[in-house]
Amino acid sequence: MADTRTITDQLKIDNYFVDGDTRTITLKNPKTNITQTEIQDLQTFMHNTGIIVGDKMGATFGKIMTVTSVRKTRIDLDINS
Repeated sequence: MADTRTITDQLKIDNYFVDGDTRTITLKNPKTNITQTEIQDLQTFMHNTGIIVGDKMGATFGKIMTVTSVRKTRIDLDINS
């Protein structure tokens, strides 16, 4: 069996809630060309709909603090070949 390489992409969205709580939403394999405008639109949507609440006291969503794109590469080595 040959060595295998697996590449995964993630988008990490760090959110702030009005009670000081934070939460990170991690999305697997997001599209690669997300714009700042799309992030601002997401923040407006989450704020206006109340779709996301804090997990400690149910506080309302405040804002998106940071958005980070992460690429992970995993290599499984076949030591028998």
